[in-house]
Amino acid sequence: MAEAEERRSRQGLGGIFPFHCNHICVRGWIGNRALWVEEDKSMHPEILPLDMHYFVYRMGPKGMAWGAYKTFRSAASINAEYGVDQQGTDIVVYDYWDDKKNEIWIADKLVKTQTHKMGRTPFVFQAAPAGFMLLDKGYLVHEGESLFFMDRDLYPELNRLMSIKQSMAMKTLMRPFQKQTPNAGQGQPPPYPDKIGTVVEVLPGEAYTPIPAEDLTRAMESAFANIYAAEQRGGVNNIDLGNVNQTVSAVWITEQTEIRNKILMPRLLALSRLGEQTYRLLVEQYWRGSYKGDIGKTSQKKYIAASDLGDPASYFITLKLMARSKKQEIANLAMAAAARGILSTDTIIRDVLLVDDPEGEIARLKAEEAE
Repeated sequence: MAEAEERRSRQGLGGIFPFHCNHICVRGWIGNRALWVEEDKSMHPEILPLDMHYFVYRMGPKGMAWGAYKTFRSAASINAEYGVDQQGTDIVVYDYWDDKKNEIWIADKLVKTQTHKMGRTPFVFQAAPAGFMLLDKGYLVHEGESLFFMDRDLYPELNRLMSIKQSMAMKTLMRPFQKQTPNAGQGQPPPYPDKIGTVVEVLPGEAYTPIPAEDLTRAMESAFANIYAAEQRGGVNNIDLGNVNQTVSAVWITEQTEIRNKILMPRLLALSRLGEQTYRLLVEQYWRGSYKGDIGKTSQKKYIAASDLGDPASYFITLKLMARSKKQEIANLAMAAAARGILSTDTIIRDVLLVDDPEGEIARLKAEEAE
């Protein structure tokens, strides 16, 4: 992974993990294309993070039957990578893979075909396990929801109310007027007499009389407050921004963390699973290809042969990501101090402080006591 990140950095591309962090929040789906490519008579890992909006696939009984990634490329980049002359910009390129071959389609024309012996497609993906998890007709629209799924329908209403408030403010600054004028409109009905900064001519004695609407402003302010409060409950709120001007307890902080984790943890789970799938895919390809060579970032390379890795079917790879919150850590320390004498050290370290390596931390504590 370090070498794959370094290769992307040399190309002026952003990091793989930050890319996925963004997409699991905004898209709700994340994916990778992972391959070993040969350069200078040695194999190197190449990981392409996918924008899943442009990825199409079909699943079979044993996994992905085929997958294709759609990109928009310039003529210069296409010529540099594939040696194909093209004209124009935003040329559509499809990178198609199944379990036996890879095809490159440029502007709806097949320009390259090559076979492979990987035994599967080089794509892996995950959707955030967030949303309503219902399997009604058309359920896929709500599969792998973004961070905004609970507030999605509130934003148009909030924008509409804000537009009304600004219109009312402009009418206060540039009030419309009526002017009684003989022969106004020449027999045509006068225009609506409430446009900002206008003067409407009406016949004498036919001026409009406004209908009292004193409750309109109060009703709008009430609606704005209710929608804004609902938006905070479903998204970023004052607690996340640190705008709570009151003393809070460790229990209160823990309750808020549990609520936020309902949104955060599904995304960490998807990131973890994608990492596990990507690592296993690279290991399986290395094993099946019987590759060997130096792997790693500059100055930290290590010689690895396929035989060193062993059969990937004989072991599993696990990745676990955890969220860190300074507010929650301080609250946990307060609860841990209060729990001494009631709970064991092991329980406090493992379940209250949530230390990443509880056995190692307990061993270090015992070593300090012995010293």
